[in-house]
Amino acid sequence: MADSINLEILDVFNNIKASIPNFKDRESQKQMINAVVRTFKQVRETDETRPVAIIEAPTGTGKTMAYLTAAIPMARSLKKHLVVSTASVALQEQLVNKDLPLIAKHAGINITYQLAKGRRRYVCANRLKRLGQTSNQASFWENQAEEDEKSTITEMIDSYFNGWSGDRDSWNAEVSQDLWNKISTNSHGCLGRRCKDFNQCSFYIARGNLHQADVIVANHDLVLADLQLGGGAILSVPEDTLYIFDEAHHIPDKALSHFSATASVKGVVTWLESLSKTIEDATNILMKENSQTIQDKASEAIASAIETLNQLNLYLASMPELDVQNASEMSQVVWRFSQGMIPVELTNFGRQLGPEIEHLLKIISRIKDVLDNALEDALIQDSLASDLKPALGFYTERLENLGYVWQLMIAQVKEGTPPIARWINVAEDDFYVSASPITVDEELNKQLWPRCAASILTSATLSSGGRFNHLMERLGLTEHTKTTCMQLSSPFDYQNRAKLVIPKMGSIPKQFLQHTDEIIQLIPNLLSENEGGLVLFSSWKQMNAVVEELDQEWKKKLIIQGDYSKQKMLEIHHQRISNKQGSVLFGLASFAEGIDLPGELCTHVIIVKIPFSVPNTPIDATYAEWLEECGRNPFMEVSVPQASIRLKQAVGRLLRSENDWGQVSILDRRLVDNRYGAVLLRSLPPMKLVVE
Repeated sequence: MADSINLEILDVFNNIKASIPNFKDRESQKQMINAVVRTFKQVRETDETRPVAIIEAPTGTGKTMAYLTAAIPMARSLKKHLVVSTASVALQEQLVNKDLPLIAKHAGINITYQLAKGRRRYVCANRLKRLGQTSNQASFWENQAEEDEKSTITEMIDSYFNGWSGDRDSWNAEVSQDLWNKISTNSHGCLGRRCKDFNQCSFYIARGNLHQADVIVANHDLVLADLQLGGGAILSVPEDTLYIFDEAHHIPDKALSHFSATASVKGVVTWLESLSKTIEDATNILMKENSQTIQDKASEAIASAIETLNQLNLYLASMPELDVQNASEMSQVVWRFSQGMIPVELTNFGRQLGPEIEHLLKIISRIKDVLDNALEDALIQDSLASDLKPALGFYTERLENLGYVWQLMIAQVKEGTPPIARWINVAEDDFYVSASPITVDEELNKQLWPRCAASILTSATLSSGGRFNHLMERLGLTEHTKTTCMQLSSPFDYQNRAKLVIPKMGSIPKQFLQHTDEIIQLIPNLLSENEGGLVLFSSWKQMNAVVEELDQEWKKKLIIQGDYSKQKMLEIHHQRISNKQGSVLFGLASFAEGIDLPGELCTHVIIVKIPFSVPNTPIDATYAEWLEECGRNPFMEVSVPQASIRLKQAVGRLLRSENDWGQVSILDRRLVDNRYGAVLLRSLPPMKLVVE
């Protein structure tokens, strides 16, 4: 189709092709460009069903260049915002610092882009300065600097007003979560334009030109948070947005974490007691005429909630399932309610807490309204407002979370629909109540798929055994009539440059000791003396057992996860390989994805076992239980597809460019001896297979 938008995209592609040195003209990349264009051309304002494309693009496709080349002109043509969402802040920064500048330089069109992060990723200038003051910072809540935090705070204040962006990810050292909580804020605690530091606010400076940019680079957590707020609170409204979800295989788990919630019992009592003092102080300052009435109502609600929580604590302490004295691990006990069915006593506690929480939220909301009006009319000192607003925001956030936990705990689910996972754990002498949906398809079908203008979901690992069923079910796209799936072929010559070896073995991973002994014997024989290798384990226990028994001389080659940071491990590995020394990385799941070891850095990947996950989390166990009740097989429907994706990610560490070569060894005979092995093998690149 030779319409104007196609010609514009072709011009952009040809400009990039002509001006980037050593540009690889890949057929699969052009196929992806066409797929993005076809999907976005289906956008119709009046359609109830919005187009979604799932595109599996193997390593080497050049998928980032492909989707940006197509999507930027299409978004302009459709007059839509373009949001590119990644799985992590690190990938966001790669887009902003590498990929987008490259396209902007060579595309032949003007391109603007903006990084979008949540408010909590930025320091609050006002809170940072006040925390750095030597006097008692606030009487409203405990937010004092510890002695060992003071030097960091002083350094941050100096850096902030001398060029530091206030972005947590750009700070030159690790910052503890406790300290970051003290110097950042949420939407409830932010004074906005009324803050005297507004013009220097790192968050608002970063947010400033967000909606004018051609490309907004977000991450999945931020997109999901925006959707939970109704859409358009942080990013552009979904109806006016084209989404590209890179590393889309992470979306289901990210969404589950967003829709899950946890609250303690004793810990809540502690902060409820301090809330009473904050409300008393706030009302005395802001509402002299009605202060006593509001204080009395708040005190009554707080006392009632504390009494309910104290009774709940006694009830949980009486449960034999939560008795740490009977547990094998004394530090923590977890009790999951089968099928999400909780005792009537817990339901009653939840019903008692609900109105008390709602009442307290209304009181705080009323106080915040009075505070905002006082600020507007200059009836309150800035310093008081700067202390009070964050304190009220702190309690609002905690009360909302507490309310959501108990809302999930006592919610009734419709017959035939998945249950809610519910569990309680004991840790540090407190009870933690948790609840979560076991699927997110319903939430995504409310908040995203029917509302977005269009979406592209892409990754190198989306299918299992050549099919997309598992991902589509998890995302709620099974019945979505405008969903298309595409599996692009790899540009790498796997048949001639890579070999998959299944060694002869006498044990399987279920025989832990025998399998570990065989790994100890095999690894030194599989890896040549000066080779760059990566050995991937599924558990710390087995990795440590193997390290313990390997020959001392051979262990000198190892760089073991846990001994150094990930970045330091890779630096040591690079140095050794550049010096023509043998170097072998030992790691777990985090080394199976997101690390790049081209050429001699990795010519052999050893995977010690098929990376099956055990459904031992409360969410996974409840989901497996529900599938069995429905007459379905959780192993074949969940464990095998997820293992397939993880295995593909691990194998993908070998070839990172057309010139790479090497071998993958999988030390698990189940891959060829069990019937599900064929599904897993079909998911892998077409390497030459050697079964010993």
